[in-house]
Amino acid sequence: MSNIKVRHHENGNIQSILVEDNAGRFHNPSGPAIQRWYENGQEGYREYQIDGKEHNPSGPAIQEWYENGQERYREYWIDGQPHNPSGPAYQEWDENGQEEYREYWIDGKELSKEEFEAQRDTGGRKTKDL
Repeated sequence: MSNIKVRHHENGNIQSILVEDNAGRFHNPSGPAIQRWYENGQEGYREYQIDGKEHNPSGPAIQEWYENGQERYREYWIDGQPHNPSGPAYQEWDENGQEEYREYWIDGKELSKEEFEAQRDTGGRKTKDL
């Protein structure tokens, strides 16, 4: 069972939608558990959670946008751990779309870009020096 809380801006536009389970944890198996919008209607924040843990196996678990619509940051999480085997698990941009920051994480462990690329090149398998 889910508890859905909806708040509106004074102009009538939706401000936020929060989806919780009966224990009060953010939980929505079929979409975002947390969404927020700016007063102008532009989406500002979206977060997927299951049982109170950040989780989205098919894309970013957390995204935030500037009021102008430019993405501010994107985070990939699985079962409450930062994880993206396909690229950065965390990226951040300025208001003009210039990337400012990125981090690579797999299974909750931070990797350097070089470690990430080596792991991706081997399909995640460990390699031995010959």
